[in-house]
Amino acid sequence: MMVNYYDTLTRALKRTPTEAEIGAMMKLKREQEGWKNSTQQTPPERPQKRSREPKQPTGVNTNDRQYRWPKRATQIAQRINRMMLRQITIENIAFIEDVSQSRIMQEIRHWDLPKVETDE
Repeated sequence: MMVNYYDTLTRALKRTPTEAEIGAMMKLKREQEGWKNSTQQTPPERPQKRSREPKQPTGVNTNDRQYRWPKRATQIAQRINRMMLRQITIENIAFIEDVSQSRIMQEIRHWDLPKVETDE
């Protein structure tokens, strides 16, 4: 390793390099290779944010059924639902959304579309 630095500097300077120049070259190469100084401290890691959970329901009328958390449909599922309520074909929906027809069918099966929109 030392010979490589010596040869490189000799060819670049066209003379014998000094010890200071060799030391500076070695230090530069170490920094380029990602070596860290022992005096340099790494910043402490921040804890990850927790994912947001839905609010606890208050005053839920269960009507003797077990309460289920509401699922919020994806944006594409909501758009597909609106288009299906307007009697647009699956081929046209796939073209408009720029996705495959199988993806549209997957969303329809997953969200049980079309659903009638309510004004609640």
